[in-house]
Amino acid sequence: MDAVAARLFSCMTVVAIHQPNYFPWLGYFSKMLQADVFIFLDDAQYTKNSYINRVQVLCNGLPKWLTIPVRVPLGTAIRDAAPSAEWVEAHLDRLSNYYQMSANHGATLGALREMFSAAKSSGNIADINMRLIRQTAERLGIKVDFQLASELDCGDKRADDRLVKLVRTIDPAGVYLSGAGASSYQNPAKFTAAGLDLRMTKFRHPIYSQGEQSFVPGLSLIDAVFWHGWERTGAMLRAGTVQ
Repeated sequence: MDAVAARLFSCMTVVAIHQPNYFPWLGYFSKMLQADVFIFLDDAQYTKNSYINRVQVLCNGLPKWLTIPVRVPLGTAIRDAAPSAEWVEAHLDRLSNYYQMSANHGATLGALREMFSAAKSSGNIADINMRLIRQTAERLGIKVDFQLASELDCGDKRADDRLVKLVRTIDPAGVYLSGAGASSYQNPAKFTAAGLDLRMTKFRHPIYSQGEQSFVPGLSLIDAVFWHGWERTGAMLRAGTVQ
């Protein structure tokens, strides 16, 4: 029995929770594939120099930051942080230049222009990122129930305690799907005491052709799309997601 069938059989809802990042890496979308519900932490604190407003893409074989300019006071929530300058055309121009030799340059650039156009009318970085993530998930064929933490009204802002409350709001006997990197600081006992199961994501980053240069992992999913298109990127994502 595979993981999807096992979830349905057990009737346990698998919940993943993450900040809305800017055009995230493949692993972010792998977590979606393993979840029934994906909660955006849109009311979490905005942090400078994080993946909330920037991501790495490939330029001449080297990773380069693609950054949405944001200037806000310390303690501002992501949903209250707005871009401080126009960024869409600059990002499209850079991506067009960086990936001019990629196999899917024209089609991907056209899709991004459409996606950015739909997202840039949003007033804050949370809405921009969530729109882009939802559109990306749709193009990849990922079906998951998206929720916003700010609308679930769980109150508690302490890390593990809030995660527990968010999951229990969705399913009192559910499963919290955590990133593997969180295993060093999360307290499994809190989830067990609350009647929840705690699981870690499993993802093997696919190695794919990026032209003639050596492979660079951890880039925005858009890198794979430029080189291999949406359908092939979705297939690579599923192959790397260990169920």
